[in-house]
Amino acid sequence: MRRYGLSTVLSAASCIIGKIKPFCEIDDLTGVLNLRALRSDLLHVGNVAMALININSFSTINNAYGAESGDLLLKNFCNIIFKNIPDNATVYRCYGDEFAIVFKTDSILQAEEFAKQIDSCLSFLAIKIGDIELKISVSIGIAYGSKEELLKMASIALMEARISKKVFSRYVEGSELERKIQKIFYWQSRLKDALIDGHLTLFYQPLLNNHSGKIDKFESLIRLRHDGNIVLPFEFLDAAREGGLLSSVTRVIIAESFRNFSKNDYSFSVNITEQDLQDSNFIDFIEKKLELNNIDPSRVYFELLEGISADVAHNSLETLKQIKKMGCKLSVDDFGTEHSNFRRLLELEVDLIKIDGSFIKNLDKCDISRKIVRSVISFSRSIGAMTAAEFVHSKEIQNIVLDMGVDYSQGYYIGIPTSKVEIKLDEAFI
Repeated sequence: MRRYGLSTVLSAASCIIGKIKPFCEIDDLTGVLNLRALRSDLLHVGNVAMALININSFSTINNAYGAESGDLLLKNFCNIIFKNIPDNATVYRCYGDEFAIVFKTDSILQAEEFAKQIDSCLSFLAIKIGDIELKISVSIGIAYGSKEELLKMASIALMEARISKKVFSRYVEGSELERKIQKIFYWQSRLKDALIDGHLTLFYQPLLNNHSGKIDKFESLIRLRHDGNIVLPFEFLDAAREGGLLSSVTRVIIAESFRNFSKNDYSFSVNITEQDLQDSNFIDFIEKKLELNNIDPSRVYFELLEGISADVAHNSLETLKQIKKMGCKLSVDDFGTEHSNFRRLLELEVDLIKIDGSFIKNLDKCDISRKIVRSVISFSRSIGAMTAAEFVHSKEIQNIVLDMGVDYSQGYYIGIPTSKVEIKLDEAFI
């Protein structure tokens, strides 16, 4: 494999730029122009082409190898960009791992050729960072236009490339995907404000212990307060995922859950994501919150989506093992879907398997659902894990769940999510 170190070309380019631009428009790390310079330059040119380029999974690399390695990666990547741009192109660093290349041309074709060339270059290059060799890939949004609107169009195209898992995407005005992306951008902005202003809040849904007939567990569920309304997570979690904000949301959930459950003895669950597992500071954060709130670790269930648990990376698996080692428990959500991976559950040593609600809600009508649920119960018992049924919405479903021997029930029949940890037991399941 061909390897790149830091190039004298980049250093020379940085010196030239430094002579003609004020320091406030130069990126400290890479020496190229920054976002401020880009916005200023776009005001003084006509129509130009732009390629907005983002390193895929950069946050994962940064968390796994440290910020210093991440910085070196960005410098080397910037070097690669310089080796692949024509004389009429200018490079800007917009945000962390996002770069804009502006082409002074009368068509979009040059930006498209650049995208293909970068993809081809990265397909056989390994970037050497100390003793580490990293293979990276990128997503690129391409647009043609002028002024600040050009940056918006390129951002939409970049998001489209990431969602559709293409190397690059060209901006098309008025598409259905553009409307979806505009919605993501809207909720990213609202979510960033909510994180700053403390407008994320938790609701708590009870789980019924089917052996004792008592509520002894709760699931912590995130909500967003916006314009006097409570916004459900399906509105903003895609935006959080695309914007790299999931870990920040998880930390709010953990901090608030630990604080509230320090006042009682209930067990409780917190949903975590792959981004959390890749965060090198995640375990330290949990330990500090456990100590601060004097929480017995055995009361805490960290809940994984089944899709994540099936595809969990090696370093994520190590994080999960550390969670177990400190005394916390693991549960798997939505089990029984297409991602189900029985071997991986053995590796994770899960304590609770939550059966996907799509099978539970039709138990009174669907024989296939009943067979699947019985199989999950049998498997769970064989590995020493408890089971929980989601979407228990009626007395009829709860009776079937009881007869099948499911350990816990969760759903609107048991209790709706509320802003306080409270129990309002219906006499029907005492």
